[in-house]
Amino acid sequence: MQFTNILASLLLASSALAVAVPEINEGSLIARNETLTDIEEPDVANFDNTPDVAEDGVEPPFDPQELTGNEGSVKLDERDLDIEESKLWSRASPASKIVSCARSYKGTKYLYGGCKSTAPFGPAKGGMDCSCLSRTCIKKGTGTTIPRTTQTQYPTKAGKCRKVARGSAKPGDLLFWGCGSSSGIHHVGVYSKKGYVTHAPHTGSTVREVKIWTSGICPSVLRCW
Repeated sequence: MQFTNILASLLLASSALAVAVPEINEGSLIARNETLTDIEEPDVANFDNTPDVAEDGVEPPFDPQELTGNEGSVKLDERDLDIEESKLWSRASPASKIVSCARSYKGTKYLYGGCKSTAPFGPAKGGMDCSCLSRTCIKKGTGTTIPRTTQTQYPTKAGKCRKVARGSAKPGDLLFWGCGSSSGIHHVGVYSKKGYVTHAPHTGSTVREVKIWTSGICPSVLRCW
């Protein structure tokens, strides 16, 4: 009798468990699985947190390796550099062009009488003298052709050229030496920055930028810009 009661209790419990567990439908699982697989995962390989244009509208700096793929070294076409240099030159002021021109000849040998006779002038026979440097750079910087020698350059009124007190000199002006001397004006240079002149000094030297010396310097500068 006792065994019968225990068996009955076990059967009752088994029936209760069967009711509590819901029936699993194989078809619903398949449908569920298909729904999940429809969701595409992000393409990690093409994901990039760096935008093409930053939020402030400024393009992020480029990676040189994107151009060459060789440890960041960039090989630029010389024609591109010429174009960029031309753009910078075209935007520069006449005074800046005069100074840049003078400095570009640094290291050029001094040669008395050395100068091309046709614009834009420049060294001839491997060298140039002081008035050739000034004439060349005024031409390149302003388009104005000034006379060939220092004696004729100082008083010239070609183009926009005019005298300005030396105390008001600015880079791009021409400085002269020899005013009041028995030999007259004999040297000229380009005022290139505060306290400095770029000039072609004398035989045996080269075009250079040096501190201005005031002995024999003329009271006025020539400004052609």
